[in-house]
Amino acid sequence: MYGAEGKASYCTGIQNEKFEMSTNMTTVFLQIKQVDPWDSGLYFCGFYVRKHTVIGSATKLIIKANEDSNDEGDSNNKKEADKLTDLIPGISGALSVLLAVTVIVLVVKYRRLQTASRVKLQKEKNKVNSLL
Repeated sequence: MYGAEGKASYCTGIQNEKFEMSTNMTTVFLQIKQVDPWDSGLYFCGFYVRKHTVIGSATKLIIKANEDSNDEGDSNNKKEADKLTDLIPGISGALSVLLAVTVIVLVVKYRRLQTASRVKLQKEKNKVNSLL
């Protein structure tokens, strides 16, 4: 917003009908209509001094879904996220078991190959000794 009477300009990708900026000459106000979780972010206010932008203040806005929210979408999203979070220990446990079984199978196969190699080598030594 350039000046108290100026119109607000928005960064690319920002929906200007969702935001409303105003000022009373000492304070700049930003109103967000119908706040969504993806509105979380860093909001900053700045001004120009000799063609250089100076950031005056910044506010970090974090929107969290509320279970008591009237918005069923937020509450349902939170419940779905909780369900996925509850599955993580089971999934990691199953992956650990799968990894352990895989390691055991590979160790058994390796030992069998070593044994077969030793038996073959011993047979070849026996053949050589019987020819002598």
